Amino acid sequence: MNYMKDILFSGTLNKRVLGIQSNPEEIEVLIREYKPFILSTAQKCTYKNYITEQDDEYSIALIAFNEAVKAYREEKGAFLSFAKSVIRMRCIDYYRKEKKHTGNNLSLDGDDGETTDNSLIYSSIMQYEEDETAQNRALEIEQYRQELEKWSIRFSELVRVSPKHAKTRAACKKIVDYLTGNKDKLEYVLKKQMLPIADIEKALRIPRKQTERLRKYIIAVLIIKNGDYPFLNEYVKDWGNFNKIWYNIYKILYYEGEMSA
Repeated sequence: MNYMKDILFSGTLNKRVLGIQSNPEEIEVLIREYKPFILSTAQKCTYKNYITEQDDEYSIALIAFNEAVKAYREEKGAFLSFAKSVIRMRCIDYYRKEKKHTGNNLSLDGDDGETTDNSLIYSSIMQYEEDETAQNRALEIEQYRQELEKWSIRFSELVRVSPKHAKTRAACKKIVDYLTGNKDKLEYVLKKQMLPIADIEKALRIPRKQTERLRKYIIAVLIIKNGDYPFLNEYVKDWGNFNKIWYNIYKILYYEGEMSA
């Protein structure tokens, strides 16, 4: 199962969890739907290549997921990130208790128990941070997509209209720099949702037809440069191959989502 949709539209899942916290039957339905997620999260807490429903880790993760559903609140952020954190904590607690009582490391490999235990904690923290970063990036992309819709621009169009030649990209950069460096011109664009093409032609000597042809591309970059998009801003810093960037984002939002539906 692909969880990109759950990340992008986490608000829907969050509301669902809040609405079923006092309904055991609905919680069971949710657990069945998210069994692959529970298995995957539990497996990442071990050094096994895979686990099954017969493994102790799965039982611990199942209980932890149920606990996460009942304990979840909106201020805790996205539910799936919260659930992952609870599952990892419970698995670590389980390993520590078993090691204390039996002296064994269960499914964990390594000669030194303490070193292995610390390594598990470290890897779990690192995985959590990676998941948080992925979630933030996905949410940023979705926010950007919604902003583009206000301008009647789609990612699929950006793949098509993005300039492939360095000379054309350089012209676009001049236009974007000109607009961002001129407060009045920028306000005009944001308010009217139009480019001041005559002013651009006069100031930069860039032909009107070229600016018109690249309008959607210029606006798309302008939105990133002047919005709260730290992840996307990293991509537009060097004015590289935007065609590839738009395509990758488009594939994440649409192609992969449709394949997993």
